[in-house]
Amino acid sequence: MAFAAEPVTRAERAVAAKSATAAEFTDKQQAFVDFVLAKYVRLGLDELDAEKLSPLLKLKYNNAIAGAFAELGNP
Repeated sequence: MAFAAEPVTRAERAVAAKSATAAEFTDKQQAFVDFVLAKYVRLGLDELDAEKLSPLLKLKYNNAIAGAFAELGNP
């Protein structure tokens, strides 16, 4: 049954995820979500789970996890 469904592109999944989360986050948090989704579309990450967020936080916030927490709030 799963294989009978039309494939959905990463870009389409990213747009759906952005729409689904738009009301849940502050502007700064949504900016990070947008950053992660852009990496997902561009690099084709297989999945977005908690273990993969740490490298993305470091990338976005110049290797400063404390800065990321100050900007986004505690995990």
